[in-house]
Amino acid sequence: IPPLQDLNEGPLFVLVSVDKTPLIRPHIGGDPVKITATISDPDGLSTAVIKLGDLSPPGMQDTGLMMNDDGQEGDETANDGVWTYVFETRSGMPLGTFAMTLRATDIYGAWTEDDSLAIQVIEDDGINPGENPASVFSNSAVVLGLVGILILVAIVVVTVIIRRTKQEGGMKW
Repeated sequence: IPPLQDLNEGPLFVLVSVDKTPLIRPHIGGDPVKITATISDPDGLSTAVIKLGDLSPPGMQDTGLMMNDDGQEGDETANDGVWTYVFETRSGMPLGTFAMTLRATDIYGAWTEDDSLAIQVIEDDGINPGENPASVFSNSAVVLGLVGILILVAIVVVTVIIRRTKQEGGMKW
């Protein structure tokens, strides 16, 4: 009798995403960051784990943190195959580009090869993400320019009225 061969393959990461990119390192406080991983396996999933590496709190760089698919802690819908992990940015986060590692296990113990996700962390410069710093200046400059033109036109109109009334013998009330 030939030996029984196990054809069970580990789960498949279909899509891994971060709700904010790049991450902004705050001067104080922090903002929540949600990482989601759509994972499929015909056998069903047992666990999904993420290692944040250098973005972890101090001393936890090599710790696997449990993602969840239970409709809680940032996960939108229970048992939909979208696993979620939420963490907060912090003022001590290093700047640069960092790899996060993900791994999933199915109910029979087959696991994925590690999948990774690159995340960039930049300094908080006080400008809202997606806002062009030059646009703030140019919008103010346009408004000031229009106000200046309006004042200039008003001065010209008043000057013309005063000259005409002088030529006609003064103002008649």
